[in-house]
Amino acid sequence: MRTTLAAAVQRSERGEAESALARQRLSALRVAWPSGVDGRGEALDRQFLQLHTRSSTESERMPEQVAVAQERATATERRAR
Repeated sequence: MRTTLAAAVQRSERGEAESALARQRLSALRVAWPSGVDGRGEALDRQFLQLHTRSSTESERMPEQVAVAQERATATERRAR
């Protein structure tokens, strides 16, 4: 069960790193196409906000998910004894 928890934490960290990279790329694109230029800047602004909101929500939710997974692992270990 601990390996499952460790794998879940690694996937979460990898997802956060990918989200951070995506935010950096979108930030660079937003500089290249400011809002109002061909409508691309506005679309990039929307994507940036969606990605930022999603990653913030995931970061807030993660400690709860880890706590639940730890509780389940502990309960499984107790039953195994």
